[in-house]
Amino acid sequence: MENIVRFTENSLLKYTAERSGEIKYGERIQVLPPGITIEEGLAATDAEFVLLGIPEDVGVRANYGRPGTATAWEGALKSIVNLQHNKFLKPEGC
Repeated sequence: MENIVRFTENSLLKYTAERSGEIKYGERIQVLPPGITIEEGLAATDAEFVLLGIPEDVGVRANYGRPGTATAWEGALKSIVNLQHNKFLKPEGC
């Protein structure tokens, strides 16, 4: 698991668009603390879901040679962290 890039609270906030009066997913998603292994962090958390992204653009270039999916993970991450926290969407479980 040495190739896995782990997000920190600060790295998630780079993608989060703050708005007055709103709490966004990126402000409340749990991240694993530095200095512990992924396995230890997962065992210690009460989160139900793990957000895992694999950026790639292999195969999609067969779409008439048009690239573009290499940035799809970043776009998806921006969308997720900018969801508004409310009674139906609670990021603490992620």
